[in-house]
Amino acid sequence: MSISFSVDNFLTPIGGEFSLNLTCNEWDKKPLNYLPYFDKIYNLYSKIHEGWILNFSLEIEGMHLLSAHSNDIAEGQPFLYEFELLDFIHDVREVARILGYTIYYDPSFEYNSVLYSRVKEVYEVLAKGAFNAPVTDINLKSVQGKLEAFEDLSNIERLRKADLIVFRFDQAEQDEIELFGQKIILPLLSFGLTKVKPKILVNNLDTIVGGENIDVQFIPVDDCQYTIEKLSDARSN
Repeated sequence: MSISFSVDNFLTPIGGEFSLNLTCNEWDKKPLNYLPYFDKIYNLYSKIHEGWILNFSLEIEGMHLLSAHSNDIAEGQPFLYEFELLDFIHDVREVARILGYTIYYDPSFEYNSVLYSRVKEVYEVLAKGAFNAPVTDINLKSVQGKLEAFEDLSNIERLRKADLIVFRFDQAEQDEIELFGQKIILPLLSFGLTKVKPKILVNNLDTIVGGENIDVQFIPVDDCQYTIEKLSDARSN
């Protein structure tokens, strides 16, 4: 990592700006757990991202040459890109450590916002016990699935009368994701919505017969939470 200053005139005391530049050449092919200076660099970027301001002053023999501060870089695209990369590496490192994998840094690996969010969710589940977010934050409008009607249609009747219910989906198969060119298998997860309105997608409910698979839509309300847990933990709750 390097720090650079930008000023217009070194002959008079002046306020300047500086930038942080992240270089990852020394990390190539090294295990994520042993990247040189990673923790210190990530901590610095995190503090600036949280609102810390770094102030610098350069003097020679008591003569003030320039001052610079960091309050302009936190919202800049270069800084945000580098912080997201460090945050992604941090989460991948912790997920791999908890699951017993060794992941090596590969500078050619590219990730997108979908993978970044997925890793963040898994990290929260494994490191903190669960992932929770308002549905408004993840822009989830609805979930649709199929429900097998009981022979006496009692489950359809309960759903028809229900106002708000809890929705939960348990994975039956483990997912596999690729991180820095290496594949890891994730634990089984349970996905939930804390407050949803059920809507049976059948024009005439009187036509439903026992054993039929019925299309059902679950619509989150504004204060609904989206949750993810390890399946074993979810079943114990």
